Amino acid sequence: MTTIIMVQLDDDVKIGSDSQTTAGGEVWNMTNPKVIVNNGIIIGTAGEMRLLDILEYTDLPAYEDDIDARKWMVTKFVPHLRAAFTKAEIKPMDEDGCYPIGLLVVVDGQVFEIDSSLAVGQVHSGLYSVGSGHEYALGALEAGATVMEALTIARNHDNGTGGELTVVLASNLLYGHS
Repeated sequence: MTTIIMVQLDDDVKIGSDSQTTAGGEVWNMTNPKVIVNNGIIIGTAGEMRLLDILEYTDLPAYEDDIDARKWMVTKFVPHLRAAFTKAEIKPMDEDGCYPIGLLVVVDGQVFEIDSSLAVGQVHSGLYSVGSGHEYALGALEAGATVMEALTIARNHDNGTGGELTVVLASNLLYGHS
């Protein structure tokens, strides 16, 4: 599967990801990123890669900075996300309405986790991770590891995490500076 990490900093977000995906016993090192930017929104995804494709190319609503970021996520982003999945004929995988995906989203410099039921959450620690290696990554971050060290630990202990490891600041993804 994957490991995506986001760490909320005072003035930015540090983002880490691997490049491996697995399906049907096959393993691929992807050339397309697992963390994308669409209309100023940064999205990191674990789970069904078809859903990332949809998120990358759908017309997402722009963040309205006169609305609280969490309220915007719940009232604007998630309904649009659900509509995009419906339009692409992606159905929930179970009767509880859960999708085969975990998302980390950066809006207005804040990290939000969207679970498979499309519920929006934030944690006090500012440490986020999704994917098959997320428990290893979060444990490593809690123990004081850097994002790259946490990705490496996840890769060493989770056979779904691998390939090239990338760490970048959200501001670099949004504004293209290094």
